[in-house]
Amino acid sequence: MATRRSPAAVSRRAATVTVILASRTVLPHRTRCRDANTQRQDIADTLAGQDHFGGGKPMNPDQLMQQARQSRDRAYAPYSNFHVGAAVLTHDGQVFGGCNIENASYGLCNCAERTALFSAIAAGCKPGDFAHIAVISDTEAPVTPCGACRQVMAELAAADTPVTLANTKGQQRRTTVAALLPDAFRFDGGA
Repeated sequence: MATRRSPAAVSRRAATVTVILASRTVLPHRTRCRDANTQRQDIADTLAGQDHFGGGKPMNPDQLMQQARQSRDRAYAPYSNFHVGAAVLTHDGQVFGGCNIENASYGLCNCAERTALFSAIAAGCKPGDFAHIAVISDTEAPVTPCGACRQVMAELAAADTPVTLANTKGQQRRTTVAALLPDAFRFDGGA
């Protein structure tokens, strides 16, 4: 005869799931009977001061680039050996890192810039929450984002958001989201 559990014990057990974010943080997360905003806040609260970097502390562009460099060290690039790291700073001082992640099916690869931005969104950030974006790679000149990353930046960050591009030799170039993609695609709802 099976042991009977109370409804509360079954509910707690069934409601616990694991959320794995691109920043490699593993979060236990209760999902039943909760709205999306509460879930996002729970994730953001759990992440504060952990694997995403800032935790609300003031950060200058050099410190942000250092976080991008650390993210670059986590890149999974067995096919191209082209390691890229990115870090995004929010207006409230949180920093989210991202690295490029390759796949044997090249269309399934994800760039560092998108990984960082998507991690921030998954943790509860909203479009427009981003104060600065930093990207670094081991290139001759400072690395530049691909077209897909530029479009995602244009969708999620304000046009005047600073973007610092760098290489591992210390060269940097500062630009803005709008300068990277001046005529970004905008969905106007269709006509």
